[in-house]
Amino acid sequence: MVVLLDRSRSDMEQLATHDVLTGLPNRLLLQRRLDEALKRREQRAYNPELAAREGGPGRTAGPGGIAVFFLDLDRFKHVNDSLGHDIGDRLLKAVATRLRDCIGADDMLGRLGGDEFLVVTEEAFEAVDAAVLAERLLKALEAPLMVEGGHLLHAGASIGVALASDGADDARTLLRQADTALYAAKSAGRAQYRFFSREMSERAENRLSTEANLRQALSIGSFELYFQPKVRAADQALVGAEALVRWKHDGQLVQPGAFMTVAEDSGLITELGSWVLEQAIREATHWTKLLPDFHIAVNVSARQIIAPGFIERVRDCLSRSGVPADRIEIEVTESVMVDSARSLEVLWRLKRLGVRIAVDDFGTGFSSLSYLRQMPIDTLKIDRTFVQDLPRDSAIAAMILTLGARLGLEVVAEGVEREEQLAWLVAEGCPVVQGFFIAEPMPARQLEARFLHPLLMAREDEREGRSA
Repeated sequence: MVVLLDRSRSDMEQLATHDVLTGLPNRLLLQRRLDEALKRREQRAYNPELAAREGGPGRTAGPGGIAVFFLDLDRFKHVNDSLGHDIGDRLLKAVATRLRDCIGADDMLGRLGGDEFLVVTEEAFEAVDAAVLAERLLKALEAPLMVEGGHLLHAGASIGVALASDGADDARTLLRQADTALYAAKSAGRAQYRFFSREMSERAENRLSTEANLRQALSIGSFELYFQPKVRAADQALVGAEALVRWKHDGQLVQPGAFMTVAEDSGLITELGSWVLEQAIREATHWTKLLPDFHIAVNVSARQIIAPGFIERVRDCLSRSGVPADRIEIEVTESVMVDSARSLEVLWRLKRLGVRIAVDDFGTGFSSLSYLRQMPIDTLKIDRTFVQDLPRDSAIAAMILTLGARLGLEVVAEGVEREEQLAWLVAEGCPVVQGFFIAEPMPARQLEARFLHPLLMAREDEREGRSA
């Protein structure tokens, strides 16, 4: 009986402190062991002889010896979406084995949950030691992984590094610093590592403040929609508008660039994007009746498009507004179309509803052009970076115009800001343009006053002339 009780306690302890899938220490055990390591570091601080002895010949004791590496797999969600969670679990086990093979016997490795792993070493006596290990971890995950079932997969990772010398005297603080550094690494692109810094901490605090303010703004309705007109290049006739969200905060209108990344990372983009979609379609109801070729364009993020109920939300908005489906254009980036099987499935379902699909910022991605024939695309938008130097540097813009024409796709040039840019686009046969030279984004009523009222007056004058 005693043996059984002891075994039961041991099993419960194992479950409480280890990850079931990989068998690695979980967050609870890692935090406990990290606290123990920090206590040992404190003891070394009061015992210079011990610190020098542990540092070894020619090594210094700073930065305290302890470094934490917060790893997040770069393409794990793509594996789950395309191959299923069972293959995803096998990949996590293979990653755990690969990481264990490339760290020291005394280093700690654990899984925090999802696709997040943690490595802790007490051997980083200098910052360069931590950099060397970070590079070794990245390199280890660059090589393909053979998982159970014969799948050869590429994982890759982003890593945030925090050192005990950065003012952390407890495990929670050190983990938070490593997490902050990880966010910076992911923002810099895939397969990167970044060290924690005070500036990162300040940016992280600002990010948390922005997220809290966004949540409040969503609850009280502190957003407005602006619309940037899209016109036929040849005669400047209005053919559509792109809906752009603005945040009313502290008496000012905040541009999307200041908050959309936070909204995306926090998951708030789903709620905000739903509001933008519904409001844009509601505003376009009258405009689509007045102009037979008018389209309203709405940007949709990667997270939003795969959110549960997205298709149903689009269908419901169309039903309530009475706007024909082909007057709505969903704008997505190249990466959304090629990185996720789920995203592609949703886009095809939208296409079957009759909704138009546009590829925003076309030409800035790195994917094969072969996907253009396989995907439900109606419109290519030339990114502003290829428009700003027209007509001096026109090779890429000309290529996109030719490509669009041969594939039967509409091409829109965005970011038109000067007369010479417009003149070149007209001469090259670009169908539609938008940008500050045409008009800046504006509220719905201002768009109506500037573009629709003159059109209605002209129609009325024409009718009166015929009757006379």
